[in-house]
Amino acid sequence: MDTLSVLYILPSDTTSVKIGLAVGKKVGNAVVRNHVKRLMREVFRVKKHEIKKNVNIVWVARKRLVTADIKIYERVFLRLVKRAGLL
Repeated sequence: MDTLSVLYILPSDTTSVKIGLAVGKKVGNAVVRNHVKRLMREVFRVKKHEIKKNVNIVWVARKRLVTADIKIYERVFLRLVKRAGLL
């Protein structure tokens, strides 16, 4: 699978998991970027209870993620979180 997105993991002092979403202008216009962010937020909302605490995550979307459905977002997110050792 080609790179659809990237995760940056930062340690945190809080006892929760926070996420920041980055969708650049190369991905599309404002409507497209907001749609991508909504899907990313939904995947994080559903899966955040499985992620280790005390981290901040920055999830950066790539252009190929625009045409994907919610299942692809979920699969990509879980793959990246597993590779980072956060599950």
